[in-house]
Amino acid sequence: MKHDIVYVQSLLQAHDVASYKITQTDTASYEMFFVKGRLETVRSTDTRDLSVTVYVDHDGKTGSSTVQVYPSQEEAEMAEAIASALRRARLVFDEPYDLPTGGTEVYEDDGVLTKLTPEQIGADIAEAVFGAPAPEGAAVNALEIFVKDSAVRVMNSRGIDKTRHKRTASLEYIPTYNGKDGSVELYQFDTLAVLDTEALRASVSEHMADVAARMEAKAPTAALACPVLLPIREFRSLVRELAHDLSYQTVYNHSNLRSVGDAVQPDCVGDTMTITACRTVEGSPSGAPFDGDGTTLVDRVLIRDGVCVGRFGSHRFARYLGEEPTGQLPCLCVAAGSVSAETLRAEAHLACVSMSGLQVDLFNDYIGGEVRLAYYFDGKTRIPVTGISISGKLSEALRTLTMSTECATEDSYHGPVLARIDGLQIF
Repeated sequence: MKHDIVYVQSLLQAHDVASYKITQTDTASYEMFFVKGRLETVRSTDTRDLSVTVYVDHDGKTGSSTVQVYPSQEEAEMAEAIASALRRARLVFDEPYDLPTGGTEVYEDDGVLTKLTPEQIGADIAEAVFGAPAPEGAAVNALEIFVKDSAVRVMNSRGIDKTRHKRTASLEYIPTYNGKDGSVELYQFDTLAVLDTEALRASVSEHMADVAARMEAKAPTAALACPVLLPIREFRSLVRELAHDLSYQTVYNHSNLRSVGDAVQPDCVGDTMTITACRTVEGSPSGAPFDGDGTTLVDRVLIRDGVCVGRFGSHRFARYLGEEPTGQLPCLCVAAGSVSAETLRAEAHLACVSMSGLQVDLFNDYIGGEVRLAYYFDGKTRIPVTGISISGKLSEALRTLTMSTECATEDSYHGPVLARIDGLQIF
């Protein structure tokens, strides 16, 4: 088969390309599409994506360019695409760097999902979603399920030949509430590395209750002044920004705010954070043994007890800084907080459910965003509200941060399920 990583490698060698990286991704997908609880379509797909990056040392610099290879291309077309990439690479003037070295490694996925057939996984997900308890008038309007088997192989000119296999399941669904005054929808997308149907059913049920509350929610008639509770989906945005500030590339580009030894939470009166960049965390679909360059991933503690203690990043930028490569670590783990979620919810608060996206600006000391749905609890009554925003100083938010003792995994994040921030303006 010409559309193959080994064939492309031989083509590169035949055309005297000295420095290169080839990435081949094979994906087999089993897909189910439901409309109003009825299975409308089932299909299977089998695809191969293959990209070639060539590197050229010239004028004391290093240039690179990436090109896609397609199944329909003949050898002459592939050769011309590679030649074109070489010409473009000579127009790039990066500081010199070498490629990582290594040998042949194969990583198999031994996760729970591999023990089930794709058909069984899809059926179990559908049963959990449509079997979730829901308020009257609420239902899942549409559901799409994707069970994917992927094999990623990275090969370079310095001996790396690494392959990893992984199976994941993802679901995209739209909880809908139909009331006398109209209907509202919420969008939900989840990717799973494990299949816990009980937890999935509970999650869907919670989203169904939220969409019903969204119909009832109104903008508060008076100003609110209380702590704000952030769920995982929003809190992880804050964690990612803090981690990104400590990446090798950010430091090399002089776009970082803090350095190793700096305090992230000076004068903290809440919980100090410990953040670790990881190759994987339990239950995450994002974990990987190596990154896109083929660099073996090594966990790195970035922030310990509120103080920056480490950095992480790719082989190239590690070499620029004279540090050891950790690889582009895909996951973040945050140590548990000091207060239970039940205790955090027992006091007056505004609990955010759906936001347009938490905005975090390290340099302007800002945190905030538009809140599309939240629950305001005054100590006695829980009221759904909408049409509000939150805003405040990031430094004050970090100083007063309190995190839950309970932790969970969502996507590439593992850590507290709830975080409380004091002093934010609610308007």
